[in-house]
Amino acid sequence: MNWNLSELANSVQSNQTQRIDSPLWSFDPCFTLGVSVSALMTTCSVLYLFLRDLTLITPFTVSLLNLLVANLLLCLLFYPFFLIEQLYLTWPIGNSSCTLYQYGAWVIAGALCNTHALIALNRLWAVYFPDSYRRKHKKKLAFCECLGMWIYLHVGCLPGIILDHLWCQVCLQDLMPPKASTSIRLFVRRTELA
Repeated sequence: MNWNLSELANSVQSNQTQRIDSPLWSFDPCFTLGVSVSALMTTCSVLYLFLRDLTLITPFTVSLLNLLVANLLLCLLFYPFFLIEQLYLTWPIGNSSCTLYQYGAWVIAGALCNTHALIALNRLWAVYFPDSYRRKHKKKLAFCECLGMWIYLHVGCLPGIILDHLWCQVCLQDLMPPKASTSIRLFVRRTELA
């Protein structure tokens, strides 16, 4: 059976409700699993070092701890669902898990990006205004910066996630056109069955 890509896309679009129950372990899910396990082990190791010796916590390392916590949350609340999305053609685990997946994608991944920005601004402040930095940058200020970032992210992202949970559900691929990778995985699955 010869298929070209447009026939495959049309086949997938007309057959969106088809469920494939067994996972497809291709390169992407295997790579995601490796990255998530190594990120979890590394993050937990560094957090353990900070918690074992509290003298390591300085005003600057408060931002690093914030980055580690955000990375740990991403490993626990985003990567497992991302792996499931890559393994299956449809979202097999329900609406609540879809909402948690979106929370990880928007709020926690946003926290990683914003924490990197906070660290960069912190370093700029230290380089260009060293006297002011030494006088004003204390643990309390660093903690307030990190807390403010988390509040900002929740205020900005949670309304959209809640509205999506109530009405739309982005994870349910029956409502969305399939991705190119979904079409290719379906083609591989069909050729395996033939």
